[in-house]
Amino acid sequence: MHARAICHATEELDRVERAIRSVVGDAELQVARTEGVHGNEIRVIQADVEEVAAIRAFFDRLSTEALREIQDSLDQRIDEERNLFLRVEKQPAMVGEIRLGTGDDVVSIRLRVIAYPAKKEVAVGVVRKYIEELIAGRPSGDGARNG
Repeated sequence: MHARAICHATEELDRVERAIRSVVGDAELQVARTEGVHGNEIRVIQADVEEVAAIRAFFDRLSTEALREIQDSLDQRIDEERNLFLRVEKQPAMVGEIRLGTGDDVVSIRLRVIAYPAKKEVAVGVVRKYIEELIAGRPSGDGARNG
């Protein structure tokens, strides 16, 4: 899993780092400095996680509603290289809440789906089954597992 967020000059770096960590857990963060089109400083915070437990923990924290939203849009979220793309709202993530996001103020997530044969439609099926199993394993009426 690869997670990435932008820290604008008006934001506190430690808060954006917390947002990333709420997604990836205790992973090592890389911070790169760059400049915006108006000369403002921008920092890009990234983390890569390969541990299955950390990826599983991320999905466990998503609400059942969010999981269903992902499931319903898998064809748009998975590309031909079997990458699953998600966005998590950055502000709630700073305080440990994981909510799907759609705007620009997000933690962008890319997960490579392991599928054989290595085709998009197989990857869609793998993720669909995984989400079905996650939802089925939750107590009925459980809207979220956010901490």
